Amino acid sequence: MFINTYILTNMVISMRSFRVSFCCPAAQEGTSYTMYGTWTLDEKDSLDVSWRKNNIPVEFCESHIRCPKNKNVKYYIIHDRHSQTSYISKMKILNVSLEDEGLHVLKYVGMNSPLYLDIMRCLLKVYAKGYHSTCSYSSNTARVYIACIAKGVYPSSSCVIINENQAFNGHTRNDMSTATGNTGKYFNTMCNIILELSNLTANKDVYNVTVNLYPNFTNTDEDHQYGTRINLQIHKERPKLILENCPSEVYEGSEVTCVCKDVSAHPEPVVWYSGSSIVSIETKNKINFTATSKTKVNYTCQTNTLADFPVVNIVYTLKILALFTPMNGQKVDASCS
Repeated sequence: MFINTYILTNMVISMRSFRVSFCCPAAQEGTSYTMYGTWTLDEKDSLDVSWRKNNIPVEFCESHIRCPKNKNVKYYIIHDRHSQTSYISKMKILNVSLEDEGLHVLKYVGMNSPLYLDIMRCLLKVYAKGYHSTCSYSSNTARVYIACIAKGVYPSSSCVIINENQAFNGHTRNDMSTATGNTGKYFNTMCNIILELSNLTANKDVYNVTVNLYPNFTNTDEDHQYGTRINLQIHKERPKLILENCPSEVYEGSEVTCVCKDVSAHPEPVVWYSGSSIVSIETKNKINFTATSKTKVNYTCQTNTLADFPVVNIVYTLKILALFTPMNGQKVDASCS
């Protein structure tokens, strides 16, 4: 709802100083929207008023403001008197559409003025929230990956992710919507962002964030008020470590290979440890060694997260079978672990 109030005691002189365009709150497609103009003047003064869009009359009212309520399919217009010298005019757009964007003006003609001058001006912007908005996410111990889409929006949109008092801008892409029946003006907006969980305010393993998909009117924070807000409760996903191609027992002298993997949605890097010492990290998630009687048989695979969260690990235990030749010359297997 938008209201401009002017006191017209010296009509021609005072109104000329207000001949500027005013930005009024944006209107949402499919809703109703009301504009007001109020003024004061002596009853003896003659005044004709008219609502216009882009300088084309929407409705005309004459004879000292004394005109009946006017209603048509698109607009509902009322001119009324508040007091002996105070008047109001309301124009209600019954069902806002993108075609309603433009300059809406309430004009008047006074007794001493041959020209129409302005009582109020509203440069109306219209936005469409679209017919489908949704977000999904996945996370691990360090990061959260958020992906959102809003279909059939207008104008092109941006997104911001809010956590407590923090705001993070997402990466957006706007494509023209190809939905059946649209006018070719609508967009499908896709928003993606990767956040470090260490930057968010957490409640144990749960993070509450809000995604706001908002139209680009002014490219400032003022546009946020017109956005579609989607609340997400993000549960931190822990790594899921598995061992792959790792033998449980080998003979002494055998070459051993063991692979450790994080099979969660967004895998974390891993590091192999032998006791408290890091095994060569050049092979990343794989260890290679020759089994000997002196080989340490317990290795630990551990996530190497960048964030300050508890790590996840898995232990690889290998049984080494020794070969030796007794006095009778027959080879015998023996376990050294």
